[in-house]
Amino acid sequence: MKMKKILILSPFYYPEKISTGKYNTYLSNELIGKGNDVDVICSYPIYPEWKVGAVDTELEGIKVVRGGKWLVFPRSQILRRAVLELWYMVFVLSKWKVWRNRYDIIVPIFPPSLFFLIVSKFSFDGTKLIGIVHDLQGIYATYKGGRVRSFVFKAIAAVERKTFKGCDKLIFLSNRMRREAVERYSLDDQKSFVHYPFVTINEFNDNGRLIDIIDNEQLTLVYSGALGEKQAPEKLLSYMQRVLDADGEVNAYIFSHGPVFERLKSNCKHNRVKFLPLVAEDDLPELILRSTVQIVPQEIGTSDGSLPSKLPNLLAAGGKIVCITDKDSELVTLLADYSKSVVSTSWEDASLVDDTVALLHDSEGSSEKDEGLLRKFSIVDLADNIVGDL
Repeated sequence: MKMKKILILSPFYYPEKISTGKYNTYLSNELIGKGNDVDVICSYPIYPEWKVGAVDTELEGIKVVRGGKWLVFPRSQILRRAVLELWYMVFVLSKWKVWRNRYDIIVPIFPPSLFFLIVSKFSFDGTKLIGIVHDLQGIYATYKGGRVRSFVFKAIAAVERKTFKGCDKLIFLSNRMRREAVERYSLDDQKSFVHYPFVTINEFNDNGRLIDIIDNEQLTLVYSGALGEKQAPEKLLSYMQRVLDADGEVNAYIFSHGPVFERLKSNCKHNRVKFLPLVAEDDLPELILRSTVQIVPQEIGTSDGSLPSKLPNLLAAGGKIVCITDKDSELVTLLADYSKSVVSTSWEDASLVDDTVALLHDSEGSSEKDEGLLRKFSIVDLADNIVGDL
């Protein structure tokens, strides 16, 4: 397969530690490793703090065009969304000489989506447009909220419909996302594919750097990652506190950043819930190993819109997982045969706390991996689908 010149379009990129930025970083490295030439048009790091950060070094072999050093994001989630969409659209347009007629493949990462209305309107001589959908934002148009919120997300759904239809190929992170998008937006079923989020940790070693935070004797209930609406943060905290009330041996930890994290921290009155910043990427394997149970939370009614990117690493470590999700969520199926998990379809499930406590104290097979399940989370197949023939 000959080398392809590829452009990734997304505001989120290295050195962001979580979510889409981390995904894009690993994807670009995998494409480079396969002998392709990769460029990226992105922001300076902004997530999850929603504050523009600095970049000391770039990744070797990847040309990165950054902008938005002056950006200030409002506290309101909807206004942040609007600022990001509008700014990135203008920024990509301003860099039209970079992406116009120079690439074999352009890979827009959604969301945001508005910028692609411009990109897809230009004529590309032989350039393939392959979109990767991390979240279906239009699904929130029918989710709880007032009239203003409903109007905003219906507008987002209209943009998603147009942008998705402008792609030669679409890649979704779950079968539920793909099916929902194909039905909701009348997409070509033959042009849509599924690739689960991939494992981003090669080795799980305990280097002892986190022992002052979580010692070897603790039973720990841990959430690490972004905190936003789809993680149901207030319900997450309430659930943690109920577990601590039920078992005095357990300590709970929330590793995150950003305005929602600060709000939870200020509102929490339980002295055994610890709020700490995200650990360095090199320390993430140790954090997973030191976590007795890791939580994969979802707001009920939103599971069709995304699949948590942390799941592959937790499975790769053979870790214990508590997952709260929708009754018909793909996570229910994926974890059905994973013995070291508790899956609940309601935050108020009467047995959730008892099942969590039982999992915390269960020491059987805590480090065994499910190799069959892990094979579903491979970056190799994703990269091959991007550079392969349409």
